[in-house]
Amino acid sequence: LEGRFLDIDLSFPLLKDREEVLLGEALMEMARNTVRHANAKTFHISYAISETELTIFVRDDGAGISPISKPNLGIRIIDNNLKELCTSYTCESDSSGTRYSLHIDTGHVENSPHI
Repeated sequence: LEGRFLDIDLSFPLLKDREEVLLGEALMEMARNTVRHANAKTFHISYAISETELTIFVRDDGAGISPISKPNLGIRIIDNNLKELCTSYTCESDSSGTRYSLHIDTGHVENSPHI
């Protein structure tokens, strides 16, 4: 098969309204950056949930985020939303792709099976 692929786990737990908007905007911007700039073939979102934390993993196999002196609007949207939403998050990027790990307190989850 040729082309780009989007892989999303649709059994994702529901978040509270504000958190859902913040996460949705951040994920859309990550996907947009992947399509526009990374020349990636895949964009993958997965998650794990425990009693205390929802962890979301986002990765692509693109060119990575090039070092920039001043973050562009898309990167600022991602950063601002994740700072408000997450307990912590990391972003690693190199020539094999970009990887985010988002850590969200389960207090923001509507119907967690672990709560």
